[in-house]
Amino acid sequence: MKKLINYIRLSKFLYLLITLKRILFIIRKNSNHIKKSLEWLFISKEHTNFSLKLDNRNKKSLSLYLENNLNIDKLIIEKLVEFSEELTISKKYFKSRKNSGFYDIDFDNKWDYRLVPFILFVENNINYLFEFGYDHGRLPFLISKYFEKKTMFQNYIGVDINSRKGSLVEESINSENIKLINTSVEEYLTNYKFKQNLDNSIVVSSTHETNSEIFLFNYLEENNLIPKIIISDEVSLNSPYITFIKEKKYKNDILIFNDKNNFLDPLYIGIAYLP
Repeated sequence: MKKLINYIRLSKFLYLLITLKRILFIIRKNSNHIKKSLEWLFISKEHTNFSLKLDNRNKKSLSLYLENNLNIDKLIIEKLVEFSEELTISKKYFKSRKNSGFYDIDFDNKWDYRLVPFILFVENNINYLFEFGYDHGRLPFLISKYFEKKTMFQNYIGVDINSRKGSLVEESINSENIKLINTSVEEYLTNYKFKQNLDNSIVVSSTHETNSEIFLFNYLEENNLIPKIIISDEVSLNSPYITFIKEKKYKNDILIFNDKNNFLDPLYIGIAYLP
C-alpha cells in the first residue's frame, strides 16, 4: 500500500488530479459569482458608487476600532448601529419617486463606512460635518432621522455637483442644520465665507473626482485649516488625502468594509484624526 501511495505521489496522475481539482475550483468560483451577479442585477438598482451592507464581523471590527482608537463607548456604538439597522427607508415616504434621482437608489439600510462619520458626529459634539460627494444622501438621511426629535445644534453640509443626488433627503429633511448644495467642490470652497468652520470639523472626502480631491486638500493646506477628523475613500499611496496628512500630526488608519454578499469589491477607507 505504501508503495502504491508513493507511486501515485511521484506519478503524472497526481499532477492530473491536482489540475482537475483546480479546474473544478474555478468552475465553482465563477458559477457562484455569476449567481451573485444575477441576484445583484435584479435586486439592486445602483450602477455606481455602490453602497455596502455590512456583515456582523465588519460591524464588530468597526465597533472595536471606534472603542479602542476614538474612545467611543461600546454600548453607545451598539445603540447607534442598532438605530441605523432599524431605520425604515420606505418608498412610501417619497412622493416624487419618478424623479430620476430615485432610478438608482436601493431602499435598504446599507450604510457601510458612513456609520463612522455618523457615530463620530453624534458622539463628539463636533459643530460641523462637511461631506464632499454625498451621492444619494445616505449620511445626511441617517443624521436627519437621528436628530429628528432632538434639538440639533450641529451642522451637516453636503456638496455634490450632480443635481440628481441627495434624493433620499430632499423630501424627508426637516432641519435647518442640514444643507445639501449642488455645485462643484471648487466653486463651493472658493465662495465659502466661513472657512474657519472647517477647523475642528469632520471632513468626508468622497467625490470620486481627482481634481476635486486635489482642490479640497490644497484648500485646507493653503488656509492652514486642520479638521479634527478626515475620512476619505481614496487612500492610494500618492492620493491628495495621504499627501495632506503625511506631514501633519494626524494618526491615520485604513479600514476595510466588505460586502455582506461577497459580490462588490471591498471599500478601503482612510480615517485620520488628531490624537
